[in-house]
Amino acid sequence: MKNLSLHIMLCLFSLMACSPVNDGLNAEDNVMKNAEAMLFDINLYSYLERPIFDVYLNGKFIGDAGGQPHRGAGGLMTGVEVPLGPQTVTWRLGGPEGMPGNGEKVKAINQPILKMPADNMTYLGVHIYPDNTVELIPEPGWPEKSPRGLEINRQWELKHGQ
Repeated sequence: MKNLSLHIMLCLFSLMACSPVNDGLNAEDNVMKNAEAMLFDINLYSYLERPIFDVYLNGKFIGDAGGQPHRGAGGLMTGVEVPLGPQTVTWRLGGPEGMPGNGEKVKAINQPILKMPADNMTYLGVHIYPDNTVELIPEPGWPEKSPRGLEINRQWELKHGQ
């Protein structure tokens, strides 16, 4: 009888431990409220005139990118966990030997802030600009060049006769 009572108590305790807590919010609100990070497929765009390497978002490698005229598109890094809030982006300058700053580590002069995106935003475009600022743009599909990046490319083509 003691074993049966103990077994019943353990079962009831297990059920109570697994029951949802009603804090006055619906399930969607709980997910939104408790989310501290998002998983994104990240595409890197650099609008610099030189290649960049070792690009990191919050200390996580997200790729390398070529310079103009290649349009600086990097590859896709899948399943990158990105915390909500302020972001830190760094990269290392590339280019021919002897080029000023070659190999120098650069940190974005701004600190973009990632807010909770809509549910369908599973991609993140990371855009690095010549003034060492960064823009993060959540997207529902493959990230495209940003409006600012398209203008930088247009100006580069005008300057270089492309």
